[in-house]
Amino acid sequence: MSDPSNPATQRSCATQPRLREEELRDFVEGASLGMQSIAADGIILWANAAQHAMLGYEPGELIGLNLAELHADREAARKLLERLRRGEEQRDLPVRLHAKDGQPKDVLLTASPVRQDGLTVRSRCFMFDATERRRAAETDALLAAIVTDSDDAILSKSIDGTIRSWNAAAERLFGHTAEEAIGNPITLIVPPELYEEERSFLERLRRGERIDHFETTRLAKNGKRISVSLTISPIHDSGRIVGASAVARDITERKEAERALQDSERRYRAIVESQAEMVCRFRPDGTILFANLAYARSVGRTNPDELVGANFWNFIAREEWPTVRALLESLTPEKPEVRIENRFRTTDGVRWTYWTNRALKFDSNGKLVEAQSTGVDITDRKRAEEALRDADRRKNEFLATLGHELRNPLAPIRNMLEVLERADDDPVLRRRAHDTMSRQLDVIVRLVDDLLDVARITRGRLQLRMQRVDLASAVQEAVEDVQYLIDEAHHELVVRLPDETIYLDADPVRLAQTFTNLLSNAAKYTPDGGRIELEAARRDGGVRVVVRDNGLGIPPTELETIFGMFEQVDHSIERGHKGLGIGLSLVKSLVDLHGGRIEARSEGLGLGSEFVVWLPAHPPAAEQTAVTADADAPGRASGRRRVLVVDDNRDAAESLAMLLGMLGHETSIAFDGEEALGAAERFRPDLVLLDIGLPKLDGHAVARELRKKPWGARAVIVAVTGWGQESDREASRAAGCDWHVTKPLTLERIEDALRAVSAG
Repeated sequence: MSDPSNPATQRSCATQPRLREEELRDFVEGASLGMQSIAADGIILWANAAQHAMLGYEPGELIGLNLAELHADREAARKLLERLRRGEEQRDLPVRLHAKDGQPKDVLLTASPVRQDGLTVRSRCFMFDATERRRAAETDALLAAIVTDSDDAILSKSIDGTIRSWNAAAERLFGHTAEEAIGNPITLIVPPELYEEERSFLERLRRGERIDHFETTRLAKNGKRISVSLTISPIHDSGRIVGASAVARDITERKEAERALQDSERRYRAIVESQAEMVCRFRPDGTILFANLAYARSVGRTNPDELVGANFWNFIAREEWPTVRALLESLTPEKPEVRIENRFRTTDGVRWTYWTNRALKFDSNGKLVEAQSTGVDITDRKRAEEALRDADRRKNEFLATLGHELRNPLAPIRNMLEVLERADDDPVLRRRAHDTMSRQLDVIVRLVDDLLDVARITRGRLQLRMQRVDLASAVQEAVEDVQYLIDEAHHELVVRLPDETIYLDADPVRLAQTFTNLLSNAAKYTPDGGRIELEAARRDGGVRVVVRDNGLGIPPTELETIFGMFEQVDHSIERGHKGLGIGLSLVKSLVDLHGGRIEARSEGLGLGSEFVVWLPAHPPAAEQTAVTADADAPGRASGRRRVLVVDDNRDAAESLAMLLGMLGHETSIAFDGEEALGAAERFRPDLVLLDIGLPKLDGHAVARELRKKPWGARAVIVAVTGWGQESDREASRAAGCDWHVTKPLTLERIEDALRAVSAG
């Protein structure tokens, strides 16, 4: 046996800071913690006296037994050995063993595999009786700190106080490296005034005494004094005490944490009481331990203390109980937080609440003891989500219906094209085909215009062009627009207007559009041979216009929502008349923009509908004579003009050029931007009908180039495009276009442009 006081031995120790195997063996042999070493197949290779005593065996009797033979659950033992063979460390694993006398013994097992070349060759196992858990936990912590790298400072010293080993945590805690510490007296880290304390430790160690959790002060390299908790155990060698192992734990942080916890409790109550969120601490059976003011107020209490001892199940909707119960059961030490949405009974009725549930305390078996819930009212959000889902559903229905509504007028147009192909010179068939296609084209244009108007209104970009309008003229225009629908369904249309002339400050186009949509709705949703009425009268300083029918009617529950975007009456009889669901929304928006209001009335399904519009109107005393016809109103232009048609749609360009030729004008065609510039240079047009979305060079670029030419500065340039937002019009004006016209281009607009050429 080497002499620890021998300088050669000290130098050898300095190069090997960890404890020698025989020193560790002596230490664990005398430990009260059960320890054993097992082979990879579970055979017990070695066990200390505490392990034998724990299971009632004589010293040495456990050697050679298989660990599985001691387990009450053989399958659990097999799985344990498999995990150890995989190199998985086991900590505080509850295990039931059989003692020698057959009695069950509940222990906690901690095992560390020892691996070589990637394989587990044996495992070190530590067991302690669960009934002596506190004492065993302390012993286990000490031994685990000795045999594994620890966050605690672990060192050993000879019986005369010379430092023999020094781990990395000791370096971090005290600031001395192992090279600086080993070989020096332990007083290196002992304040001078505590030298006597250290001498008393050595005396006790020589007597074989163990020093547990002694709180004292030690000195760091930088002079800082550190509060530590010391656990010191004697080291035996061949029955002699040759030194001691010491575990020094920095308790400064723990003490500060204890003080911080007390402060935190005070701050917690102060902060939580003032929170807008509902906070409740409770036991798993629902008993409330604490509630803040927001929680108390939500359930009709003014003093949170009144809720202490009450049960939170009384405030949860009964249908939510199974979900909440399952949630509480799911809280574990590994998963201490769960979030949930449920319905909560408040003084304002049942409200949707989003709860963050966090476990605060578990018992020794991992069973929940106390938890806290923090709740936020999300009723408005849930309603908004439902509204979004409903809007998405209606949007999808709208898109499906849009395809149907666009295809409806295309079918007769295609049919009449075939008729024209075969009509030869039959003027009756040709006129009928022309009228049908014109009427169906108007349907498509109106449909697209409505969609564009809805988009403009949604973005706040629809601008009214207000002027003095005769109510009768707006009604008459609307009647003319829907007359074909009235005739097709053989309806009776009755229009009753006052004898006096009523003037409004309105946009004439939008006012007529309002009445057109109401009459169109009435015509579509009234069975053939129905009766539709439109009547107007002065009322309350304005004008009241009523459109009623004896058609399908509206369920009373839908009268409030019928003006919503994509909103449609949903009943089977109406399926054959399904529209886009934007007409009434557009009508309401237009009426609102004119400073009026609209109301829907119906006694129910099958009992007809009535739409009442109120609009501001000029008083009778302020009426003036009807506005005379605009001198610049569209009319057939005269004189032969040179017109350049530019469009990448060849059918559109050629058909427009053909129409202009029939009107007596000279035309030239271009299909892209670069071709348009070349054609314009050769042709020198008076009028350019210019598509914007062109290949190679867009219409705006073409317009800017044309304006640079002397002859181009005098030409009338009309932007012809499918884009009709105000920003699109501004872009066309900036590029030098005189007009901005949305497709399809009508003959009236063409003649307006030709008249502008004549005026220029």
